[in-house]
Amino acid sequence: MGKACTFDRINMTEEEFRTLVNQNRTDAFYIAGLTAVALCNYKYDPDKCINMLNILRNPHEPMGEREINNIKERLSGREYIPFSYFAGAIQFNDFTPKRPYTVLVKDNKFTFYNEGWAELWMHSSGDTADRPVRLRCKISSGQWYLTEQMLTQDITLVTYDDEEEDDDDPWG
Repeated sequence: MGKACTFDRINMTEEEFRTLVNQNRTDAFYIAGLTAVALCNYKYDPDKCINMLNILRNPHEPMGEREINNIKERLSGREYIPFSYFAGAIQFNDFTPKRPYTVLVKDNKFTFYNEGWAELWMHSSGDTADRPVRLRCKISSGQWYLTEQMLTQDITLVTYDDEEEDDDDPWG
């Protein structure tokens, strides 16, 4: 179950991003997908990334300093992490997604369990577990707002140690 959210571009201006958000504010899946797009922009400009995430949030509840520092700590030097949620992005191609940029946002039977709240999921090519994005709906307008995301968690990279060879291995 879920929805594939497709984007022509990832690196965009804040105004272009705001337009996409405003056009799709009533689609919880698309707002979750835009969370991955916003995080990818950390690679191009960390401040733009933070501004984009705040565009997704309720304007009366912007991110606090602790949350901003958490994102910066997790993505600094690991800007590839948010790209790992997009189709075709794997470690062996430096997490370069296929175009058009597509992210699968998944739901389950508990996604909309509490009225006005949604917990959607995305899969990283660098991990076995899906990661949640939590949204809250303004009931009067049906508009969805980002409240929390766990997409900046570190991912597992495959490493090879050339120095360790098993002399008893006939294939070594």
